[in-house]
Amino acid sequence: MGAVQRFGRLWLCGAAIASITGCDYAFRIDHIDKSGTDAVTDDGSIEAPPDALFLPLCASRRIDETFMSFPICGTMTDWQSEFELNVQVAQSNSQLRITPTSSNAQGGCDSVSVPFTNGGVAVRVSATLTGIAAFTGFHALGGINASIQVNQNELKFETYDASTTFAERVYLGADAMAWWRLRPDRAMGQIIAEYSADGTFWLPLGSTSSPPPADVHVKFIAGVSGPSFGGTAVFERVIVCD
Repeated sequence: MGAVQRFGRLWLCGAAIASITGCDYAFRIDHIDKSGTDAVTDDGSIEAPPDALFLPLCASRRIDETFMSFPICGTMTDWQSEFELNVQVAQSNSQLRITPTSSNAQGGCDSVSVPFTNGGVAVRVSATLTGIAAFTGFHALGGINASIQVNQNELKFETYDASTTFAERVYLGADAMAWWRLRPDRAMGQIIAEYSADGTFWLPLGSTSSPPPADVHVKFIAGVSGPSFGGTAVFERVIVCD
């Protein structure tokens, strides 16, 4: 059966969703005739998971950081600081890598204040720290200080200090959950958290009814709060939409 035949339904989601991405349309896709978590087409590619929302990353971007230039964290017009406490922060090959060197460590980058627009903020994470005491995540600081983090093998939508968790699910690794996004829905008065394998088809992580702030500081961070940890957190891209 061909790839086109595997799609069960296509719905045009309308201008409200399309306006987020800058493209002309957005589709919601359901599958038929699949086995396992993903369906494989005749050409060997993996189709989007059931109920994924076709909502590509925004075309117009305030920040599109690919970690290709120095200083670490990118240009100072976008990033106001780099912070390190008992970690090694290195940048090479379009990756920013954060490796703890002892317990009670953290490192990452803080952006300047940026508008929290419809397209939101997205980050690509190709590796996370491991261990009960380890965390890898990014924050949109402002309002409730929304955050998406991996901690104890869970992908969590919570406040940046983990005092309130809105939603969580088992972290399936970078192949399935490489992209994380926070975006406002001002019509509904919500902040929406999503994840994606490819930055095009997105699945919901959760939402909160707290009103979205007009501006945020974007922070991406990795660290440990105790002696049990391992690995290196790897960030490959950070996008802030205009």
